[in-house]
Amino acid sequence: MIGLWQIILPELRGFPAAERRRALRLAREGRLQAVELVVMAIWLVLVTTLMRNLMGYAPENERLAYGVLMQLVVTAPLLLLVFLPIFLRRLRRGLRMQLEQDEQRNPT
Repeated sequence: MIGLWQIILPELRGFPAAERRRALRLAREGRLQAVELVVMAIWLVLVTTLMRNLMGYAPENERLAYGVLMQLVVTAPLLLLVFLPIFLRRLRRGLRMQLEQDEQRNPT
């Protein structure tokens, strides 16, 4: 699994192999920036509004099945479209910060 992370997060290669899991864990603990939170909130409102509009077209007796299908086919990919890049951006930022701190502690 760590190999896949190295492809997605090239910054991870800057850490020794024994420290990569720890570095990734620490990067996950990083905070989201205000802009990222605002973008996520706006996107969530837009997707929710879209889903409500789409659900209005569903027949009354099939709303549950239609809702589940729409969540799998429409909502999940739309949410991942924005949330996944933000998550990866936070991880990359956390890894870069760790690398910068290591460079400051151990200048070569």
